Amino acid sequence: MLIDKIHIGQDDDLCVNVAQLLGDIVRIGREWHQMALPSPIIARLEETEAVERLLRNMLDTPEHSDMVIVSGISVLLNLMETRRYVHMYVRSCHMTCLCPLHPPHYHPLQSPHLHPLQTPQPL
Repeated sequence: MLIDKIHIGQDDDLCVNVAQLLGDIVRIGREWHQMALPSPIIARLEETEAVERLLRNMLDTPEHSDMVIVSGISVLLNLMETRRYVHMYVRSCHMTCLCPLHPPHYHPLQSPHLHPLQTPQPL
């Protein structure tokens, strides 16, 4: 599993690249989930066992590498970042539900047609 590449015995560049890859996988998988396409990879990464394994790789060694800890925290933050995706999903549902309520001639980016304001003739 990619999580095993984030540990003290690996090169710092490899740890960073794996963390970025896992972050991208999580973000893309959650975007797919909004389109009702479940991602077994995301489900596997979100399991308690996978998170425990990542924490063990980061912290269960007598020596600590800053890059391993930063990379692991990056992965954990990506796994915890569900609010943005839920907000985007709720907003898209909200817009989809409310669109039929708008009059057919109304477009949200255009103002309704108004008659010009009549002003008195100049002296």
